[in-house]
Amino acid sequence: MTRIILKDEDGKQTEAVSKQEFDSKVNTTNALYSNKDAPYDLHDVLSNEYGNNTLGVINNYFSSVVDGSSLVGNFDSLLIFGGNDVRHAIDIGSYTHEVRISTRTGSSFWQEDLVLKSDYDKLADRVSALENKIGRVTRHLYARLISALATFTKFMEAA
Repeated sequence: MTRIILKDEDGKQTEAVSKQEFDSKVNTTNALYSNKDAPYDLHDVLSNEYGNNTLGVINNYFSSVVDGSSLVGNFDSLLIFGGNDVRHAIDIGSYTHEVRISTRTGSSFWQEDLVLKSDYDKLADRVSALENKIGRVTRHLYARLISALATFTKFMEAA
């Protein structure tokens, strides 16, 4: 039986865990880390590439994304995990400032982009500015309406 041996600070060897125990806890049928240098479909990775006990990291080294790709973008990194018939991925764009989560359960596949706090803050600032602008316009129109009604009332009284 293969054993995994570690050395401590003093150089003393200690057994961490047996290979069988390690294999039962971590998917070792594939490399835990892999590089991709050609575009691929995340749906296929979540379906076929990993076995039942999924744990892996993929780093993309390609510079073009195929139309309809399920990935965030060029040069992104993914953490893929799950077990049995459920697999998940967290996809982080290196240059696109995006994060996407994906899940495959049986035959269903879905994904969603996450809103980053910085993006949310920018949107909140824009909405606040629009609300202020609309509020000023509304107050101005209301004042004009009151003035017009007062003028109309005076005109009607004079007639």
